[in-house]
Amino acid sequence: VAFWNFVYVMGSVYACNRCLADQRSRSTFLMQELFHFLTVVIIATWNTNGIKSEARLEAQRAMLHGERSGFRDLMEIICDVVINLDEKLKLTEAASRLSSMVNF
Repeated sequence: VAFWNFVYVMGSVYACNRCLADQRSRSTFLMQELFHFLTVVIIATWNTNGIKSEARLEAQRAMLHGERSGFRDLMEIICDVVINLDEKLKLTEAASRLSSMVNF
């Protein structure tokens, strides 16, 4: 992004030198182009950092899911019944082993 923005600014400078005769207009034009260039670079950097942190969070979620799956497999070996509960302590999936254990 920064490279193409630099190419754009250089093209604008060339166009500015050919089209504008007034020194004051040329310096104002160059300052606006520099401001646009820096704005794009800052936004691109900010966006890249956001994508990296989002990818890091997704990787952590995947690792946690893997740990939970491994723990669940271990619990199913050790225990007769394993159930998942949500934050309101309600079953998140059908518990056929639990219902057969309590004869429902």
